[in-house]
Amino acid sequence: MAYHPLYGTPVDPRLADAFHLQMDTFDRAMAMLEPPGEKLEVAYEHTTLPAYFLRAFGHANEVRPVIIVGGGWDSTYVENYLGIGVAALRRGYHVLLHDGPGQGRLLVDEGLPLRHDWEKVVTPVVDAALAIDVVDPDRIVYESWSLGGYFAPRVAAYEHRLAAMVADPGQLDVGVKFFELMKMFGLGPVAVAKLPAVAPEDEK
Repeated sequence: MAYHPLYGTPVDPRLADAFHLQMDTFDRAMAMLEPPGEKLEVAYEHTTLPAYFLRAFGHANEVRPVIIVGGGWDSTYVENYLGIGVAALRRGYHVLLHDGPGQGRLLVDEGLPLRHDWEKVVTPVVDAALAIDVVDPDRIVYESWSLGGYFAPRVAAYEHRLAAMVADPGQLDVGVKFFELMKMFGLGPVAVAKLPAVAPEDEK
């Protein structure tokens, strides 16, 4: 995860190097699972979404529910595997990890930013899940965390093949969390009340 503190523009070449090392290391780790993780490339607009399908521990060939695990603002499926995937696999769920625009390879190598209509990202992932023979089509769950807690309810509103959705944490307003941060940076209460508009005199 060493590249996270290096975010910014122009992109620090060390960020890309550390990111690629992280992903190569994760690929090697997935190959050591029993059974090995299955690397996927999910068709998405003019590119593909990087993904992994992992079979529930001890139930590799059984049709079982699947948790599609998504991330948040700048996370990758590496973090999501550690934070959500391992626990789900131990509890008998198959897991499909994926990154989207603004995350992982699509951000670092392709420069694709986040998008608000996250259902456009998850719908092709659901399509991919339904093509896997051990996925129960009636028990597909979408779970995401951090900013994904804002994305998840929107996904559920548009993607009707989901049996359940988990938003961790649920968020009604993403912008409000930045207000206190802006105060720490010196914006006064009048300027904070005008956000997202910021006048030159507010930036002093």
